[in-house]
This record gives sequence, structure tokens and C-alpha cells, in this order.
Amino acid sequence: MDLWRTFVLAGLKQAINCDYDRLALLANQLKILRQMMGHGDGDETTYNRQTIQDNVRALSSTLLDAANQLLVKLGHKKAGHKEGEKLVGRCDSKVVKTPVHYPTDVSMLWDTMRCLIRTCAASAKAFQLPGWRQHRYHSKKVYKAFSKVRTARQYWRNRKGVKAYLRLCHTVDTRARKLGTTLAIMEAAMVEEDGQAAIARRNAMREAQKEIATYLDYLALFTSQIERRILQGETIPQQEKVFSIFRPYTRWISKGKAGTPVELGVPVAIIEDWHQFVLGHVILWEGSDGDIAEELVIQVQKHVPELRITSFDRGFYSHNLRTRLDQLLDVTAMPKTGNMTKAERTRQSVAEFKEARRRHPGVESAMNNLNQRGLERVRVVSKEDFERVVGTAVVAANIQRIGVLERARDRKREKRRRQWLAA
Repeated sequence: MDLWRTFVLAGLKQAINCDYDRLALLANQLKILRQMMGHGDGDETTYNRQTIQDNVRALSSTLLDAANQLLVKLGHKKAGHKEGEKLVGRCDSKVVKTPVHYPTDVSMLWDTMRCLIRTCAASAKAFQLPGWRQHRYHSKKVYKAFSKVRTARQYWRNRKGVKAYLRLCHTVDTRARKLGTTLAIMEAAMVEEDGQAAIARRNAMREAQKEIATYLDYLALFTSQIERRILQGETIPQQEKVFSIFRPYTRWISKGKAGTPVELGVPVAIIEDWHQFVLGHVILWEGSDGDIAEELVIQVQKHVPELRITSFDRGFYSHNLRTRLDQLLDVTAMPKTGNMTKAERTRQSVAEFKEARRRHPGVESAMNNLNQRGLERVRVVSKEDFERVVGTAVVAANIQRIGVLERARDRKREKRRRQWLAA
């Protein structure tokens, strides 16, 4: 597939928030979509689902950002924005959720154990090593110990069950480390062997060792945290916690929203202008909203230098950040938290500040639009895929906005034509 067809299908997938099976059906059956992709009436080219998935996943976030810049320029022309005219934006962040269960160290340890046992059993079978024939029995045994702990109303009242659970985990840990050592010895013994088969076998051993070592690191982390928290009564600092072994970038976000005390995912900050185009975005792998506000404004101003006024929520506020943003923007519509000084009241009484703050809630519409484009919950695993999905969703939202402007223009044209015919 060429780049244009891949881009069309990637944008359509996020625009209608569908899966790859439906996307493949549309790519093969929908005539207007095939015309957009460059297929004529006699062209019977068909696309396999896996081919579409592989090509869409190959799109980079850098390419999507460049495409978004072109879409923003086109959208501004459609919206009647004149070149050099001052542009007003509004900045906010939302949590893009990840599909993870509620994380406790006890349940996370079980996730690690079942994956470790499964990986060790598969590796032992692939390389004909003994010791893991009864892996299903060991998995069930660990699960029973886990169930006795998790059904307790309070973990600290079931110390005996917690200790038994940890003992079983330690037994599996010892066996897994022994298997990892055996694989390392076998790989070292095959160094002098040539041929594709030997190279493939060594690579497979290396991958198995890497995967086993990853799970062993998680096992050591969670057993240590359980011992410290339950058996020793210690409070675990937030920065030491991991909330998913499958998506370790998942963060615990508590913004104090009514009805939503905690969100599990990754925050994404965006800047939208008053023409309802998303000018840029930044993914907050770590840190808070205020840490990326300056970076986001600089990123947007590289390709949209007309951005001179931007509004922010109170959660972004810090005196140092506002001072730095004042050097980049004509008006930084960022309300101060706490008591205001006379100088602050004067700053917030400017007409442009008031108008930017009055129209700031409109950014929630952009957030909802991104949710409809697939950012309510992102189910990919790797960071790279997460970045690609976010970038494609932003592109799809801007394409949808251009479509709205085109339809509005067509309606006006049709209205004028009817009026002319009636006259």
C-alpha cells in the first residue's frame, strides 16, 4: 500500500472509531472510499485485514504531526482566517484511558506470576528443557493462594494467607531464574555455530531470557511492596508504584472531578483555536499540566506563529510558568489561584483576557470530539502505538472540522441558488 491510501484508511479508522475488520470491509466494498484512495471503477484491487493493520501501524507520529499542520493551514483558509491575523487558542488536558483493571499490588503480582509461568513453560517446551511439565498445576496453586488473599476484607488481617502467597511466588521465582540461567548457558554454547537456524535459535533464546527477566523484575518489585505495605505497615510512595505490567506507562490521575476520583491512563494536552482546529498536542508521560504548557505553546508557534493569545485552566497556574508564557504570548489568560494582588486584578481586567476566559469552556467540545475519534479509551500496548493513535485522532478531528465547514459552504451556495431561482 502506498502512503496516501494508508493515510486515508488510518484517518477513516479514527474518524468512525472502528476496528480493522470493518475498515477492511469498507476499503474493499465502499465505492466512494475507493475513489478517495485512487481506485477507478474497473480496479478490482482488494486489501487484506492484516495488510491494512500492518501499514496503518507503520505510520509515525512525526508524519502525522506534519499532516496535521497542513490540515490546520487548509482549515484556516476554509474558515476565512487571514494570513497574519491574530489567532486565539485555548489549552486543556484530558486523560486518555488505558484498558487496565484496578491496580493493587496483590493482583499485579498475580498478573506477573501467570505471565511468568506461561512464558517459562513455553520456553522450556521450545528448547526441550525439563522442570515445567506441571506448569498448569503450579498456576492453579498460585491462583488459589491469590484468591484467598484477595477475598479477605482487609489484607493485613490475613497475614498467614499473604505469607503463603509470597512463599509460592518465591518458589516459582527460583525455578524461573534457574531456567533463565540454563538458557544463557545454552546460548553461550551456540556462539560458534553458523547458519540461519542457529542464529534464529539464539535470537529466540535471547528473547525468552529478556521476557523472563522482565517478569522477574516485576515479581521482585511487587513482593517487596506487599511485604512492606501489609507485613511491615509501611506506606508505599506513589512514584514507586506500577499500575500495569502490560502497559507500564499507565498513570494514576486524580484531578478531583465529581464522580471521577481516579482515572487510569495517560494525560494528553491540546491547544484548540476558536476556529475549532486542534493546533497541537503533547502526551504527558510524566509530570503535570504546568510542566508542558510552555513546550506545547512553543511547538504550536513553530507552524502557527499567529497564535498570540491562549487561555488555560487554573490547574496550569504557576507564577514562573505565567512569566515565561508572557514572553511568548501577547495575552496569557491563565487565572491565578488563591488571593489576587492589585496588579493581578488589573491584568485580568483586560478585555482580551476576559473574552479568552469566557470562551475557554469551548475546549471541552474538542475533548468530546477527540473521544468520538477513539481517545476515550486506547487499547494499544506500546508507547509508539499510543502516540500514533493520539496523532491520528487529532488528524481525524481536524478533517471532520474541515468537512463541517465544507458542508456549511455548500448549504449557503444551495440557498443562494434557490433564492436566485425563486426571484
